[in-house]
Parts: sequence; structure tokens; C-alpha cells
Amino acid sequence: MKILTLILFLFVTGPASAEIYKWTDEEGQVHYDENPGEGSSGSVIVPRQNKAPATPAPSAKQRLENIRKWTDARQKERETEKRRKAEQDAKRVKQEEKCHRKRNRLTDLERGGRRYRLDENGQRRFLSDQEIDSRKNDARAYLEKHCR
Repeated sequence: MKILTLILFLFVTGPASAEIYKWTDEEGQVHYDENPGEGSSGSVIVPRQNKAPATPAPSAKQRLENIRKWTDARQKERETEKRRKAEQDAKRVKQEEKCHRKRNRLTDLERGGRRYRLDENGQRRFLSDQEIDSRKNDARAYLEKHCR
């Protein structure tokens, strides 16, 4: 019985203690082998890595669950991207409207149109030449910076 146990022990531990040698031949070629090469220079012993036990393949149920999780995650990504794009589009439309209003105001000021503003009582207060020039310059600066 002791002999049988010893033989089993050697079979189980034998492969785990095997070694692989890394050596370079005379031509400078690197080799990996279970035995060191003859006439090799600078042999280095590299312990053999035991292979991890193979993981069992996922069951059909697990694969289906993985597919569902991936599909749900992808759908959330699509919805997030769709919301982000809608927000960008809304922001772009709002900016285009503002640019359109600024262009119209500048055109109106340059053509001599509405040169007044209404005060808090609803009375017209005519703009001075400096105020008109200032508004024109402000509109031009805004258009140059924010509009195409």
C-alpha cells in the first residue's frame, strides 16, 4: 500500500516540477527545451508554468444571459448617444436662431431702421449715434465669434 501511494505521489508531483531550459546556441538563436543545449552559453532555468484548469464552457442559459446583458448595455449606450445628439441639435438650432436675430438687428441698424428703444413706460427713446455704433459693433463681434 505504501508503494502504491508513493507511485501515485510521484505521478501527481512529477509533471509539476518539470523545468524548461532557455539557452542560446553559438549562432545567437534562443531555444526553449526540456534539456539544456550542448555547448550553450548562459543557460537559464525557467520553471514550467502549470496550465490552469480549463474552465467549463458556459451553459446555454449563461450564454443567453450574457447576450441579454450585452444587448441591454448596447441599448443603453444607443439611448444615451441619441439623447446627447438631440441635446446638441437643440443647442445648435438655438444658436442658429440667435445668429439670425443678430444678423437682422445689424442689417436693420445699418439700413437706418429702428433707432429707438422702448423705456419702462413704453415710451420711445431714440438712440444716439454712439449707441447705434456700439450696438453695430457688438452685433458684428458676436456674429464673428459665434456665427458662420
